[in-house]
Amino acid sequence: MAVEFATHRLSGTGAWFEPQSRLTHAVRVFGVPPPRWTQAITSWLGYFPLSVSITHLVIAHLGDLPLVLKTSLATPSSTPLMVSMLLPWITARLARWPR
Repeated sequence: MAVEFATHRLSGTGAWFEPQSRLTHAVRVFGVPPPRWTQAITSWLGYFPLSVSITHLVIAHLGDLPLVLKTSLATPSSTPLMVSMLLPWITARLARWPR
């Protein structure tokens, strides 16, 4: 009698958003995503200072442009910064945070 297991390693912030329903009993997973509330707090810790910075450095200097246009000019820089720099940096610092 044998039981077959698949081993999957989840890493990076993308692994955080892996649906829990896909993690079945027949799969041993290393790096199981943390609870959604910790994901939300971690994301906020990055988005808040980035949003304030972008607002101060970019949006404040765009004058009387409509808000939607200002936002559409600011977000192309904030999203890559958040995903490639801030979230990896923050998640590394919070690695010991209880799950």
